[in-house]
Amino acid sequence: MTPPATAACRSPDRAAPGAPRGLRAEHLAGLRVPAGTAAVWIEARDHPARGTLGVAVTVSELRVSAAVEGHPVLAETVRLTLSWNGGSS
Repeated sequence: MTPPATAACRSPDRAAPGAPRGLRAEHLAGLRVPAGTAAVWIEARDHPARGTLGVAVTVSELRVSAAVEGHPVLAETVRLTLSWNGGSS
């Protein structure tokens, strides 16, 4: 999971096709704060109102990130990502 640089990088229709209004986000706003090899981000969505808090750290070619999304109906979702960006030798 790569933290979003802008709100435009995420699709507002991440729900299943044909999902009724209210089960998908119509608007998204976010803020990303890089700090050296780490980054923290927050996002807010509507329909229904919910938010996400995430953190990512990159060490050499290894990247670890975690995000927690709160949802009033589905409760919390935690995403953990471990990725390796191996360069060509």
